[in-house]
Amino acid sequence: KYEDIHKTTLDIFPNPASDNVSIKCDLFSGGGVLKIIGINGNTIMDKEVQSNTKQLKLDVSDYTKGIYLINFTSNNGKPVSSKLVVN
Repeated sequence: KYEDIHKTTLDIFPNPASDNVSIKCDLFSGGGVLKIIGINGNTIMDKEVQSNTKQLKLDVSDYTKGIYLINFTSNNGKPVSSKLVVN
């Protein structure tokens, strides 16, 4: 349903970030794939998320300052995305 898509979000904190970032999403529990995409469209990271995952912690200290798109697609095909600012 249309409403269901908008109830699911990626919670990213801290945001902006400079070293470590935590990401939470209700869809993580079913597993899927998390991608971090740079402003130029290049995939920076492509990570499989195991079922029953509650939260991911990522080190972004080596990332160039800027805006990144974080995409998660669950194993049942539901996509969700959000922006991350690295400073």
